[in-house]
Amino acid sequence: MRKPVLKFAQIIRSSKAVRTAFDKTTAHRWWWRAVLALHGKPYRDDLSPADRKRILSNGFRFYAILYTLLAVVMLAVSVLLLVIIEGLYWPGMALLASAYLGGSSALAFRGAYLYPSDMKNASALLVVFFVSVVGFLMLFGGALAVFINQHRPAYGVLGLLLLAVFVLFGVGSYLIEILYLFHISCSDEDD
Repeated sequence: MRKPVLKFAQIIRSSKAVRTAFDKTTAHRWWWRAVLALHGKPYRDDLSPADRKRILSNGFRFYAILYTLLAVVMLAVSVLLLVIIEGLYWPGMALLASAYLGGSSALAFRGAYLYPSDMKNASALLVVFFVSVVGFLMLFGGALAVFINQHRPAYGVLGLLLLAVFVLFGVGSYLIEILYLFHISCSDEDD
């Protein structure tokens, strides 16, 4: 019988430490259960520790590539904004976002590389990467809501509602990875 291919997200979301992270906080329990429900049910696997580390390393590398590509997109957006709008503020914001994402992605590449052989040090780099991504997404979402309100005031409330959903569930999704890595860095097991 062949082993089922277990993907990155299945391993991360199935960790008991992640699934029970907010069980003792009544105010957050419902929200965390909703975030986890969006990511699927726990999954028991029979992977070897080496296979699990390889799959996780590849998943972290995927995030590094994704945010490197987003850095390139933000660089292109900064050039485009220079051409189509007056002033340097928004093009400068896009350029700073590009540099920030590029630097953060370097942490993820290094963390993904180290993960199979040095989980503790890799976890520290990856936690910083994911916290950086959460910070970027919060700032980007807020800036986008402000931009929408400035240029299309009639859609300002819609922008705020989208931001609220994004913060509650989009950013919440990254907490799954952060909690998993925090658990790994604080324990002697690889879950």
